[in-house]
Amino acid sequence: MTHPNLRLVDRVRTRDAIERPIASKPDPGRLVSLEAWISLHFGAGAPSVHTVRRWCREGRMDPPAQQLGRAYYVHEHARYKPADHAPTPQGSVAPALAT
Repeated sequence: MTHPNLRLVDRVRTRDAIERPIASKPDPGRLVSLEAWISLHFGAGAPSVHTVRRWCREGRMDPPAQQLGRAYYVHEHARYKPADHAPTPQGSVAPALAT
């Protein structure tokens, strides 16, 4: 009797053949448009599509968004991951204030 999770290539063709089950990967979910993702995860006060596009460009979605043509698509279970820290301004304002 063969197990339903076995493929023919995973079977060893010898006298002492042992069938190994296929390691399954977790399903990351289907890809949805940004508008659909926003409606799934936010209620009132949802960020605009332009903001979510910026998150996608900056790599702030986990798992990362996929760009197909001009449109971005994300996994339906994707999450926003905030930046590690606020951007630091270039240069210093302190010397300009001291004079």
